[in-house]
Amino acid sequence: MSGPGRSGPLSLFQAPKQLGHCLPDEISEWRDEARPATAKQFEAAELAWQAYCSPTPEAWHALMGAGCAIDLPILQPTGWKLLAELPAAGSALSHTQAHMLTLIWQGTTRPGDVFASLMDGSAVYSYWTLGRLLDDLATSEIPAVAGLRERPFSLALHDDAERFSNYRRSELQVTDFGYALLNGEADFATSNRINRWWGGTHVTNENLWRLTLC
Repeated sequence: MSGPGRSGPLSLFQAPKQLGHCLPDEISEWRDEARPATAKQFEAAELAWQAYCSPTPEAWHALMGAGCAIDLPILQPTGWKLLAELPAAGSALSHTQAHMLTLIWQGTTRPGDVFASLMDGSAVYSYWTLGRLLDDLATSEIPAVAGLRERPFSLALHDDAERFSNYRRSELQVTDFGYALLNGEADFATSNRINRWWGGTHVTNENLWRLTLC
Protein backbone atom coordinates (compact mmCIF):
# COMPACT_ATOMS: atom_id res chain seq x y z
CA MET A 1 0.00 0.00 0.00
CA SER A 2 1.23 3.47 -0.79
CA GLY A 3 0.27 6.87 0.51
CA PRO A 4 1.65 10.13 1.81
CA GLY A 5 1.74 8.89 5.39
CA ARG A 6 3.54 5.64 4.74
CA SER A 7 6.50 4.98 6.99
CA GLY A 8 7.90 2.16 9.06
CA PRO A 9 10.81 0.83 11.10
CA LEU A 10 13.07 0.80 8.06
CA SER A 11 16.30 2.79 8.07
CA LEU A 12 18.56 3.56 5.11
CA PHE A 13 22.22 4.42 4.76
CA GLN A 14 24.39 5.08 1.74
CA ALA A 15 27.18 2.52 1.62
CA PRO A 16 30.55 3.99 0.58
CA LYS A 17 31.34 0.88 -1.48
CA GLN A 18 29.77 -2.33 -2.73
CA LEU A 19 28.42 -4.44 0.13
CA GLY A 20 29.75 -7.59 -1.52
CA HIS A 21 33.28 -6.30 -0.88
CA CYS A 22 32.67 -5.74 2.84
CA LEU A 23 32.84 -7.93 5.94
CA PRO A 24 29.80 -8.01 8.27
CA ASP A 25 31.66 -6.17 11.05
CA GLU A 26 32.50 -3.36 8.65
CA ILE A 27 28.88 -2.97 7.60
CA SER A 28 27.71 -2.87 11.23
CA GLU A 29 29.99 0.12 11.85
CA TRP A 30 27.86 2.19 9.49
CA ARG A 31 24.73 1.72 11.61
CA ASP A 32 25.04 5.18 13.17
CA GLU A 33 24.79 6.74 9.71
CA ALA A 34 21.36 5.21 9.05
CA ARG A 35 18.35 7.48 8.74
CA PRO A 36 14.64 6.52 8.93
CA ALA A 37 13.13 5.91 5.51
CA THR A 38 10.67 8.62 4.50
CA ALA A 39 7.33 8.34 2.76
CA LYS A 40 8.86 9.94 -0.35
CA GLN A 41 11.58 7.29 -0.41
CA PHE A 42 8.98 4.53 -0.19
CA GLU A 43 7.11 6.16 -3.07
CA ALA A 44 10.27 6.47 -5.17
CA ALA A 45 11.16 2.83 -4.53
CA GLU A 46 7.68 1.69 -5.55
CA LEU A 47 7.79 3.75 -8.73
CA ALA A 48 11.22 2.35 -9.58
CA TRP A 49 10.13 -1.24 -9.04
CA GLN A 50 6.96 -0.79 -11.10
CA ALA A 51 8.94 0.82 -13.91
CA TYR A 52 11.61 -1.88 -13.95
CA CYS A 53 8.99 -4.64 -14.04
CA SER A 54 7.09 -3.03 -16.92
CA PRO A 55 6.97 -4.90 -20.26
CA THR A 56 8.89 -2.07 -21.95
CA PRO A 57 11.80 0.10 -20.70
CA GLU A 58 9.91 3.32 -21.43
CA ALA A 59 8.68 3.87 -17.87
CA TRP A 60 12.20 3.34 -16.52
CA HIS A 61 13.62 5.83 -19.01
CA ALA A 62 11.00 8.39 -18.00
CA LEU A 63 11.74 7.80 -14.31
CA MET A 64 15.38 8.72 -14.78
CA GLY A 65 14.32 12.29 -15.52
CA ALA A 66 11.75 12.47 -12.73
CA GLY A 67 12.23 14.41 -9.52
CA CYS A 68 11.51 11.40 -7.30
CA ALA A 69 15.00 10.10 -8.10
CA ILE A 70 16.33 12.76 -5.73
CA ASP A 71 14.88 10.85 -2.78
CA LEU A 72 17.10 7.86 -3.64
CA PRO A 73 20.35 9.54 -4.77
CA ILE A 74 21.94 6.44 -6.34
CA LEU A 75 18.81 5.56 -8.33
CA GLN A 76 19.49 7.94 -11.21
CA PRO A 77 23.17 7.16 -11.96
CA THR A 78 22.52 3.45 -11.52
CA GLY A 79 19.41 3.67 -13.66
CA TRP A 80 21.30 5.15 -16.60
CA LYS A 81 23.91 2.39 -16.35
CA LEU A 82 21.10 -0.15 -16.43
CA LEU A 83 19.61 1.45 -19.54
CA ALA A 84 23.00 1.05 -21.23
CA GLU A 85 22.50 -2.71 -20.93
CA LEU A 86 19.81 -2.56 -23.60
CA PRO A 87 21.08 -3.45 -27.10
CA ALA A 88 22.94 -0.51 -28.63
CA ALA A 89 21.45 1.14 -31.70
CA GLY A 90 24.30 0.16 -34.02
CA SER A 91 25.73 -3.13 -32.79
CA ALA A 92 22.91 -4.56 -30.62
CA LEU A 93 25.55 -5.18 -27.94
CA SER A 94 24.91 -4.16 -24.36
CA HIS A 95 27.47 -1.90 -22.70
CA THR A 96 28.84 -4.86 -20.72
CA GLN A 97 29.14 -7.03 -23.82
CA ALA A 98 31.02 -4.30 -25.68
CA HIS A 99 33.30 -3.79 -22.67
CA MET A 100 33.90 -7.54 -22.51
CA LEU A 101 34.93 -7.66 -26.17
CA THR A 102 37.21 -4.66 -25.69
CA LEU A 103 38.96 -6.28 -22.73
CA ILE A 104 39.58 -9.47 -24.71
CA TRP A 105 40.82 -7.49 -27.72
CA GLN A 106 43.22 -5.61 -25.42
CA GLY A 107 44.71 -8.86 -24.12
CA THR A 108 42.62 -9.96 -21.15
CA THR A 109 42.12 -13.50 -22.41
CA ARG A 110 41.22 -15.62 -19.36
CA PRO A 111 37.52 -15.65 -18.38
CA GLY A 112 38.25 -15.06 -14.70
CA ASP A 113 40.37 -12.01 -15.50
CA VAL A 114 37.63 -10.63 -17.75
CA PHE A 115 35.06 -11.03 -14.97
CA ALA A 116 37.36 -9.44 -12.38
CA SER A 117 37.93 -6.42 -14.63
CA LEU A 118 34.18 -5.99 -15.08
CA MET A 119 33.24 -6.41 -11.41
CA ASP A 120 34.56 -3.08 -10.16
CA GLY A 121 32.70 -0.42 -8.23
CA SER A 122 30.63 0.56 -11.27
CA ALA A 123 29.58 -2.97 -12.23
CA VAL A 124 25.98 -3.56 -13.23
CA TYR A 125 26.06 -7.35 -13.26
CA SER A 126 27.32 -10.03 -10.94
CA TYR A 127 29.64 -12.95 -11.65
CA TRP A 128 26.91 -15.36 -12.79
CA THR A 129 25.35 -12.93 -15.24
CA LEU A 130 28.76 -12.07 -16.69
CA GLY A 131 29.39 -15.74 -17.32
CA ARG A 132 26.12 -16.07 -19.22
CA LEU A 133 26.89 -12.96 -21.28
CA LEU A 134 30.24 -14.44 -22.27
CA ASP A 135 28.45 -17.66 -23.22
CA ASP A 136 26.14 -15.65 -25.49
CA LEU A 137 29.08 -14.04 -27.29
CA ALA A 138 30.91 -17.35 -27.69
CA THR A 139 28.04 -19.71 -28.57
CA SER A 140 25.90 -17.62 -30.92
CA GLU A 141 25.32 -18.63 -34.54
CA ILE A 142 28.13 -16.30 -35.60
CA PRO A 143 30.29 -15.99 -32.47
CA ALA A 144 32.03 -12.80 -31.44
CA VAL A 145 34.41 -14.66 -29.11
CA ALA A 146 36.45 -17.82 -29.74
CA GLY A 147 38.47 -20.03 -27.41
CA LEU A 148 35.93 -20.77 -24.66
CA ARG A 149 36.70 -24.36 -23.71
CA GLU A 150 33.65 -25.31 -21.67
CA ARG A 151 29.98 -24.35 -21.65
CA PRO A 152 27.38 -23.60 -20.50
CA PHE A 153 28.33 -21.37 -17.57
CA SER A 154 26.36 -23.11 -14.84
CA LEU A 155 26.55 -24.53 -11.32
CA ALA A 156 27.19 -27.95 -12.84
CA LEU A 157 30.28 -26.58 -14.58
CA HIS A 158 31.59 -25.17 -11.30
CA ASP A 159 30.92 -28.45 -9.48
CA ASP A 160 33.03 -30.40 -11.98
CA ALA A 161 36.63 -29.59 -10.96
CA GLU A 162 38.16 -30.81 -14.22
CA ARG A 163 35.74 -28.97 -16.48
CA PHE A 164 35.92 -25.78 -14.44
CA SER A 165 39.72 -25.86 -14.47
CA ASN A 166 39.57 -26.29 -18.23
CA TYR A 167 37.14 -23.36 -18.45
CA ARG A 168 39.45 -21.12 -16.45
CA ARG A 169 42.36 -21.95 -18.76
CA SER A 170 40.44 -20.79 -21.82
CA GLU A 171 42.37 -18.36 -24.03
CA LEU A 172 39.72 -16.05 -25.40
CA GLN A 173 40.01 -14.29 -28.74
CA VAL A 174 37.84 -11.78 -30.56
CA THR A 175 36.62 -13.19 -33.88
CA ASP A 176 36.44 -11.23 -37.13
CA PHE A 177 32.75 -10.73 -36.43
CA GLY A 178 33.61 -9.45 -32.95
CA TYR A 179 36.04 -6.93 -34.45
CA ALA A 180 33.34 -5.79 -36.85
CA LEU A 181 30.96 -5.28 -33.93
CA LEU A 182 33.49 -3.17 -32.05
CA ASN A 183 34.18 -1.09 -35.16
CA GLY A 184 30.49 -0.43 -35.80
CA GLU A 185 30.54 -2.50 -38.99
CA ALA A 186 28.17 -5.29 -37.89
CA ASP A 187 24.96 -5.78 -35.97
CA PHE A 188 24.74 -8.74 -33.59
CA ALA A 189 20.96 -8.96 -34.01
CA THR A 190 21.06 -9.38 -37.79
CA SER A 191 23.26 -12.48 -37.51
CA ASN A 192 22.25 -14.02 -34.18
CA ARG A 193 19.29 -14.61 -31.93
CA ILE A 194 18.81 -12.38 -28.89
CA ASN A 195 16.76 -13.76 -26.01
CA ARG A 196 17.21 -12.20 -22.59
CA TRP A 197 15.33 -10.22 -20.00
CA TRP A 198 15.92 -6.60 -19.06
CA GLY A 199 13.76 -6.21 -15.99
CA GLY A 200 10.23 -7.00 -17.17
CA THR A 201 11.14 -6.45 -20.83
CA HIS A 202 11.71 -9.61 -22.85
CA VAL A 203 14.35 -8.51 -25.34
CA THR A 204 14.27 -10.61 -28.50
CA ASN A 205 14.91 -10.01 -32.20
CA GLU A 206 11.19 -9.43 -32.61
CA ASN A 207 11.00 -7.14 -29.56
CA LEU A 208 14.35 -5.42 -29.87
CA TRP A 209 14.44 -2.34 -27.69
CA ARG A 210 17.62 -0.44 -28.48
CA LEU A 211 19.40 2.34 -26.67
CA THR A 212 20.07 5.45 -28.75
CA LEU A 213 22.43 7.98 -27.21
CA CYS A 214 21.72 11.57 -28.21
